[in-house]
Amino acid sequence: MARAPVVYEARFGLNRQVLVTVLVAIALTALAVATHVSAVVTVASVALFGAGGLIMLLIGLGGGVALRVDADGITHRGPGLGPLLRPPPVTMAWPSVRRVLLFDQVVGFGTFGRIPYIGVALHPGMLPPRGGSGRPWATRLAAGLLSHVPPDVIPLSRQVVGFEIDRARLIDAVAANAPDVEVVDVDLDGAVYPASPERPRRSPWTWR
Repeated sequence: MARAPVVYEARFGLNRQVLVTVLVAIALTALAVATHVSAVVTVASVALFGAGGLIMLLIGLGGGVALRVDADGITHRGPGLGPLLRPPPVTMAWPSVRRVLLFDQVVGFGTFGRIPYIGVALHPGMLPPRGGSGRPWATRLAAGLLSHVPPDVIPLSRQVVGFEIDRARLIDAVAANAPDVEVVDVDLDGAVYPASPERPRRSPWTWR
């Protein structure tokens, strides 16, 4: 017996990830001003850390749907700097989807933790939806950072930044709407295995 359609949404907001990043940016900016090693270093530090914290805050305050799973397919959208600067959503219809992948990008050889991603693998021969191909230079850059991820998945991937994924609800929604679509975890060595409802704690410094 077929299951009733299930809708799962994750929204941008002021979650723990955003708040911690903003607080760290404020602390580093204040430290740069207080130590005042040199004018150049101080200005550069304030610009870097201050801008980073401000961007993260605007992403959280911008709100909106970051990820949606429903009867039509899976839709995701990159972060925007407020309601007027949101990139358009990209929807992958279920007939074209083979897998939903969850994976990490290592930051600073693991020193600064990992950034989680969600990506979609299409069936062979299926073309990405409108807006799903990504910018070529960004795809090449991401491919260098995500060598453990299949290249065709990278343009249809998004960082889980400014929102959080409830893995159990995601897995349940995919199973209800598209039973033939796998939800998998991809390890740093490229190994693929069924996604667990709880995020694997491979590092104490994950961005979650």
